Parts: sequence; structure tokens; C-alpha cells
Amino acid sequence: MEITTAHLALAAIALALLLGWLLLPSRQVRHKLTRAGLRKRATSISGSLADFCNQREASESPPLITVGGNEIHDPDTETKTEDLESSALYSSYYLSEVADLREQFARRGIHEKALDRVYVSPEGVAEIRTVSTGLLVMADRLR
Repeated sequence: MEITTAHLALAAIALALLLGWLLLPSRQVRHKLTRAGLRKRATSISGSLADFCNQREASESPPLITVGGNEIHDPDTETKTEDLESSALYSSYYLSEVADLREQFARRGIHEKALDRVYVSPEGVAEIRTVSTGLLVMADRLR
């Protein structure tokens, strides 16, 4: 069998393709943010959530009810209303960002059970604080 120029060209192309495939970076998951960027974003959102919780708690004022001719505060009624409002505001303004951050941490193998349990629909300010703290815990684990 005679080796022609066409055979050599074909062999050179095959070798180039093989080397190109071998030298390609491994198929690692590409993250949206760098580690430092993810840490900074999680810390920022956590701070915003903490501020949100502080504002919600500062604005709470239990309603007055009349018992035996005296007006007293009924904290249970107001707390339930405040918790529903806080949860709705969280869902509107924070949920998508928290879900994205959680996913990026998960891709890096970082999870926080407390956050995972409540981040989709926290039942009030206390659970929103859990989300805030969970983001800080996960950001700290990046180091």
C-alpha cells in the first residue's frame, strides 16, 4: 500500500482532532459567579434580609381589643397578619435571588439544611431570619 499526500493530510487532521479533544478543559460545571462574587452576593442579600426583618419587627404594633371595657393588645392577631405580609414581600422581592444563590452553592456542594427547609415559603420574620443566617453560613463555607 502506498502512502499518498491525501493519506498524510487525513492522518494529520485526525491527529489534530484527537489532540484538540484531549487538550480541551474537562467538562466542569461553570458557575455564574466566582467564589468571591458568590460570597459577596450572599453576604449582601443576607444583610438586606436582616434589614428587612428589623424593619418589619420595628413596625409591628399589636391591635387593641376590648375586654371587659378595657382595651388591650392582641399580639396573636397582628403577628399572623404581619407574618403573612412579610412572607409575601419576601416572595416578591427576595425568593428568586435566594433560590439562585442556593443553587449556586449546591453546585459547589454546599448546603444548609435550615435554609433548605424554609427558603421557598418562610412563615414570618423568624424564618426569613433563618434564610439570612443560612446564606451567611454557606458563604463562610466557601473559604
